[in-house]
Amino acid sequence: MSLGNRNQIGGSSTRGSCNPYRKAIRIDPDDADAHYYLGLAYGKSGKHQEAIAPIKQAIKINPDLELAHYNLACRYSLLGDVSKALKSLGKAIDLGFDNIKHIENDSDLNGLRDEAGYKKLINKLKR
Repeated sequence: MSLGNRNQIGGSSTRGSCNPYRKAIRIDPDDADAHYYLGLAYGKSGKHQEAIAPIKQAIKINPDLELAHYNLACRYSLLGDVSKALKSLGKAIDLGFDNIKHIENDSDLNGLRDEAGYKKLINKLKR
């Protein structure tokens, strides 16, 4: 199943929103999408540190998941790890994530806005 075939995660209950993804991972541990969406569920509930491992697992399974790299950048930014956030954002952009309007308006990335590396990535997209 590709990332585009799953619905957005709603609600604030991590336990409930994570269960379908945990079940999918038990059935198929190599389901990159299930790992990715488990990470998103954690992130949406404010558990940014917990979100990192499943998102990184999704990337390990499928290194070309640009949205996984983007959302990993968001988690790192929210945790204050600017270096890792910029690296992940750069990878997402290298893989084709080019929604500059979204990047510039995503509050998850507010911790990066004043960084030279962030400005460099934005300028790269504007070319």
